[in-house]
Amino acid sequence: MDIEVFNQFVDEALEGVPENLSSHIENLSIVVDSFPDEDQLFSVGLQPGDTLFGLYQGVPLPLRSANYSLVLPDVITIYKDVIEAECRSDLEIREQVRKTVIHELGHYFGFNDDELYALEKRWNDAGR
Repeated sequence: MDIEVFNQFVDEALEGVPENLSSHIENLSIVVDSFPDEDQLFSVGLQPGDTLFGLYQGVPLPLRSANYSLVLPDVITIYKDVIEAECRSDLEIREQVRKTVIHELGHYFGFNDDELYALEKRWNDAGR
């Protein structure tokens, strides 16, 4: 897939974030890379060959103190080649990008993986 199309999927996912959440996003960079490196995999308890669609690196909003200033942006990385390898169509890629962006933003807002999976399950069960 062309990188511009993939980046557009990322942009669409960000545009879909409700205003009451997106208005709180600051000092955050979202980048697209091909694959996670070993350090990135190990940082989340995975091994080379494991699947990682995205990664949040930074200080979640609830953990920031009044002294949180003049720091480099937190980073959400979306792994293009990993997502493409797992999906069979552009539609599947778009949906996986959306899910990944939302999941990583959840980490930015302070949710851990278990909480995010529970929220996703409730959301899906509610017919979203």
